[in-house]
Amino acid sequence: MSGPKDVVLAQTVRSLLDANRQLGACMIKVKAQDGAIWLSGRVNTPGERAVAEQIARSVVGVRNVINELTVS
Repeated sequence: MSGPKDVVLAQTVRSLLDANRQLGACMIKVKAQDGAIWLSGRVNTPGERAVAEQIARSVVGVRNVINELTVS
């Protein structure tokens, strides 16, 4: 179950992803649990997939990133 800290982590990651121009057209879902972030959905290139993961990892408090993004 996600706690208040996980909600803040997910919101922070979501905001940073939304602010990144490179990822503007991507459909990325963000979920957090126990300090881990799950990224799922679609991106257009392997580079966008990597950028999304880097952004999630950059957030203070994120302990792990599970990148389930698919390139299409």
